[in-house]
Amino acid sequence: MSVRDGLRDRFGPRLHEARLRIALARPLAEATLAGVRGKGGLAALSGWVPKRQLDAPARYAGQAIFTGAPGSMCASPVPTKVAEVPSLVRYPGWLKPFVPLVKSYGIPRYGEFDPALPFAFTYLLLFGACSATSVTAP
Repeated sequence: MSVRDGLRDRFGPRLHEARLRIALARPLAEATLAGVRGKGGLAALSGWVPKRQLDAPARYAGQAIFTGAPGSMCASPVPTKVAEVPSLVRYPGWLKPFVPLVKSYGIPRYGEFDPALPFAFTYLLLFGACSATSVTAP
């Protein structure tokens, strides 16, 4: 048995557990960078919520992860910040495979044209044309 095998047997399970903990903590760390601020026993979370789901943060505030008296303040974006509001688009199931390809170029803002549907059709046409020429070539 080599030294490396001995170290793997000795530290492997703990390293695997640490890797899993880091992977599970990543979304929390990203949320902290995105909008969670706090000092002492006070914490603030800022973000965007669709109008039809404005009651959702209040429902979660009553759960066990929060202690004390939660409060909330909701406001519409000021005109200078409207461009920063992320868009929430629901796609049908058959269109979802094409959405990551479109979003890799950026997410359309509210009021902008969403190219996912025309992209799906042109992608299929282009792929079909390439397949047809490769099959019929002598």
